[in-house]
Amino acid sequence: DKEYQLYLPLIYTKMAYSCQKIAQYEKSLNYYESALKLYENVQNYTKINYIKYKIAKIYYETYRLDKAKELFIEITKSEQSPTILVVKSYLLLASLEEDSSTPQNAFNYYKQALEHEKEIVAPEVLSELYFKYALIMDDKNDIKTAIEYYNKCLSVNKDPKVNKYLSSTYSNIATLYLEKSDSENAITNYVKAYEIDEQSNNLEGVYYAASKLASILQRNQPEEALEYYKIALQSAKDLNDIFYIISASLAVGDFHYDEKQNEMALKYYIKALDMAENNLSKDNIYKINARINDIKFRLGVEKFDNLVEII
Repeated sequence: DKEYQLYLPLIYTKMAYSCQKIAQYEKSLNYYESALKLYENVQNYTKINYIKYKIAKIYYETYRLDKAKELFIEITKSEQSPTILVVKSYLLLASLEEDSSTPQNAFNYYKQALEHEKEIVAPEVLSELYFKYALIMDDKNDIKTAIEYYNKCLSVNKDPKVNKYLSSTYSNIATLYLEKSDSENAITNYVKAYEIDEQSNNLEGVYYAASKLASILQRNQPEEALEYYKIALQSAKDLNDIFYIISASLAVGDFHYDEKQNEMALKYYIKALDMAENNLSKDNIYKINARINDIKFRLGVEKFDNLVEII
């Protein structure tokens, strides 16, 4: 009986986890609550806080946000809470505040989490903390502090499987350099973001970085820019995102238009228009037609009509 009582909370926890994995959240909560009572009976406060965190995560994921917030706060205030739980709770509390459009509260939670940074041994958690603090400082236009913490995030771990914020960090640093008209450093960091996203098969990241690189390189390295434009378009197609496909098609068309390659430009504009007609606003469709009319003006009506028939 003693051995059964010893393993019973563990059994409840495993059953709760199994139910959670298949989205049976109410059953999962019941099992976690049963485990919680047993741990409370023996005053195992570390286990109590771990179970509270599990319960709070379910509340968070099922949009019972007030209940989630209440438990996360309890965890941060408990002297028996392991540091990792305290920091993870602060991160989720900050996320809740950001979703509620209260950035100052979010900032305060990030600051409280940072008080424990030297005690955090989990690189996944530390990289998240550094990235999100950098992001909020970036939003506050404190660029010096933002870059400091973006670089801290990079220094935690260079493996994208461990540091999930690696490519986003490089991309955000690149954007800050671009805002300062420092194209060289912007390119360097967008390339790093692109390489990580390509390696990780993160199509959205590939689309974004390739689009940025193409735009920067177009003036001085047009051939390389065109390759990135085409990569962005292919990524958009792989994502099957109609708005990305239209945007990338227009970007390739604009490239050919600037290079006076009218037939190629028209080809991409017409493809974009075909997709836009049932998906974009009248104003956006008008802008695509304006591009096509510019080609028509360049070529003359007869040559333009002949090209449209071929395309």
